[in-house]
Amino acid sequence: VSASEYRPHKRLKDSIELINSLSKSFPNIKLHVLGEPNYFVKKELEFLSLKNCIFYGRLDQKSLPEFYGKQDFQLSLSMFDACPNVVVEGLASGLPVITCEESGAFELINKNKSWSVADGIKLDYYEYHRANQIPKADLKSYCEKIMPLIENLREEKQIARNIAEENLSIDLVSKKYLQFIESQNRA
Repeated sequence: VSASEYRPHKRLKDSIELINSLSKSFPNIKLHVLGEPNYFVKKELEFLSLKNCIFYGRLDQKSLPEFYGKQDFQLSLSMFDACPNVVVEGLASGLPVITCEESGAFELINKNKSWSVADGIKLDYYEYHRANQIPKADLKSYCEKIMPLIENLREEKQIARNIAEENLSIDLVSKKYLQFIESQNRA
């Protein structure tokens, strides 16, 4: 699954190309795409094979836990999201999240190197709406991360759920914010 309000930096095109590449080894693989691509992303997708994709648009929030529960893993190839809510939702639903190390999702997955790729993105200013200016994902490296994940899916899903429970509960996160605020008041 991939979920977002898609703009070029979310790299939906790369996710689709990744799934198309994986379909050679896994002919039944499908990318379930939640959210709406904007104009620029739609233009990017015009010449891609979408035969391995199912587009849902926006789903009602109440249906997300059941939907996520039916998926195997989540792709979050976005470069600029500091704390993507969809990654928290995926982890809470027991989805391993494949992401780049140059994203906030990398921190959310507990810097799990077996689920991440160092894309070598130089964090700089990019032309946000020009897809050809966004660094391309290293698809071969992503495939190499996904293959063992699929082979050990049950264990990987449990790891995802544990990450959510141990690091991302609202009680824990709110305590961290309160501790930060209190430390600033003492400074």
